[in-house]
Amino acid sequence: MKIKPKILLINPPSDKKIINKYRYELLPSLGLSYIAAVLEENFFEVEILDLWTHELSFDVIRKYIIDFDPDIVGITSDITRAKKTIKLTELVKSIDQNVLTVVGGPLPTVYPEFFNKSSIDLIVVGEGEYTFLEIVKSFPKKNYSKISGISYIKSGKQIFTRPRSILYNLDELPFPAWHLLPMKDYSFFSDKNVSSLITSRGCPFNCIFCNTSTIFGKMVRIHSPRYVVNMIKDLVKNYKVNKIIFKDSSLTHNTKNIEDICDLIIKEKIKIKWICNSRVDQVNLHLLEKMRQAGCVLIKYGAESGDPKILKRIKKNITVEQIENAVKLTKQAKINVSLYFMIGFPWDTKESITKTISLAKKLGYSPTTYFTFTLPLPGTELWDYCIRHNLIDKNNIVGEDPYFTPTIKLKDVSFEELIDLNKEAYKEIHRQNILKKLIKKFV
Repeated sequence: MKIKPKILLINPPSDKKIINKYRYELLPSLGLSYIAAVLEENFFEVEILDLWTHELSFDVIRKYIIDFDPDIVGITSDITRAKKTIKLTELVKSIDQNVLTVVGGPLPTVYPEFFNKSSIDLIVVGEGEYTFLEIVKSFPKKNYSKISGISYIKSGKQIFTRPRSILYNLDELPFPAWHLLPMKDYSFFSDKNVSSLITSRGCPFNCIFCNTSTIFGKMVRIHSPRYVVNMIKDLVKNYKVNKIIFKDSSLTHNTKNIEDICDLIIKEKIKIKWICNSRVDQVNLHLLEKMRQAGCVLIKYGAESGDPKILKRIKKNITVEQIENAVKLTKQAKINVSLYFMIGFPWDTKESITKTISLAKKLGYSPTTYFTFTLPLPGTELWDYCIRHNLIDKNNIVGEDPYFTPTIKLKDVSFEELIDLNKEAYKEIHRQNILKKLIKKFV
């Protein structure tokens, strides 16, 4: 037995067909890189194997694992890669049954029962940095009951330890371990030299389709502006990053914090372009103009639906007028807009979906206008509603392509009709984009 355990963290792969068809973001796994940084800060040897960017055969992965010879393997998982995660744990156990296998991330946190497999020793529930550190420090002992925030199987029964408290001071975390990641291989559409970042965790809103508050809590915790800007400077200086994609649920939730971040970027003349998510009810022209001055080039808004009744039913707490106003102001500030719509809520009809498509058309399609099928995520009110009304097959909800395949049975619209409506929406996008190019060419 080694004096200290060696740890391998794995970002699992996605299906090649889905990669080629839909994936436009290849970004670092912030969850794994924060965990790795905390482990290194505590003098543990750790590596990250990013299969999200490197498509490797299982034979090559097997050789990598054998060569590194880890004592603990941690794998992050979401709903699109859960099955691949389980296959990876089976691969690890086929190499060495004594390796401790740990899974964590969005899906294990909200749907731990899916990972009740003999190849998985521990499930991390919630934020993973200090939970994983405790697991590593306690290795090879198996007294898991004293570790907060985990689940495991004992005598055929799933055990949950007491929940781990959320991390209130995000600034106590070290910078993500970018040096362990293939930073040159990340991209956003055709852009290279990109990275992801967060400035906050948590979401106070009650959208019935989102499980962010289940994973990170309703209390919004923020990195200080200085911490965020120092991270940006580190990425620019040491990794030649020139574009950042902020992954916060809404970067503009704390107006003062984002304004202070922008002020520091402007004051210190940091050359960086960035993209973020926002809610349509959290922006104004003054803020948007400052964001543009600080390098913001694209804002992604979750519009969800063009039908007021659907917006109310899904507890989005926004109006069609607010969607229109946010788009207008963002364009006025000379920032590009990306809109996300969902088709196939349980209460959707052909009429409500047509309203959604019409709203998108009215706002002006762009290549970054998206229509996905509504996916009921475990840990959400929508999931509970669909289970209660027998609208989904929960055994088949996890897959490689869930956002682009209808899963909710609607009263008046078949799956085939939903697919046709989705195709119609994207045909309109294509048609308008061609028209824009022609106008630009001849005007």
